[in-house]
Amino acid sequence: MLLGLGATHIELERSQREETHSLHGPQAENDAALFAELQDLLPSHGAIDFIKHHDFGGSFRLDNLDPIRLFGYEWDNAQHEFNDSALEAQRKQLLRAAKYFSEAIAYKTSPRRGMQSVVPEDVSSTGPFPEWIRRDICEIHLAAEALVDEHQKMIRLGRKRLGPRSRRS
Repeated sequence: MLLGLGATHIELERSQREETHSLHGPQAENDAALFAELQDLLPSHGAIDFIKHHDFGGSFRLDNLDPIRLFGYEWDNAQHEFNDSALEAQRKQLLRAAKYFSEAIAYKTSPRRGMQSVVPEDVSSTGPFPEWIRRDICEIHLAAEALVDEHQKMIRLGRKRLGPRSRRS
């Protein structure tokens, strides 16, 4: 009986070790530096927090979304790939979500009184909105939710895989 518990404990320890970063040395350090760069560009309190709470039925400043746009266009290359396969897979998911959100903003919004809005200049901003505007707003909200979700998964996975040194103050 004790032998069985000991073997179970050893397997649990082994699986916990495998949950952290499997790379060592320069590869692990490169991943940690890249993860820190990602957190600097897309912190949870910046553009991610903005899209999480903003009602896209209203106007907004387009530059509030610059970090998302920059991530989508500047992180789609080998220079920004993680060595750890799990982190890299999640980076790709985050990249897809950022690009989808940015495309939704590009195609579904237009300038309105110095801001950006789904509601064009010739439509009253007080509503009720035509069905096509409601659909566009809904599509942007869904894209924003997906991006926030993928971002949070990336942050959690990075901390799990890279350990305490990846935490930002």
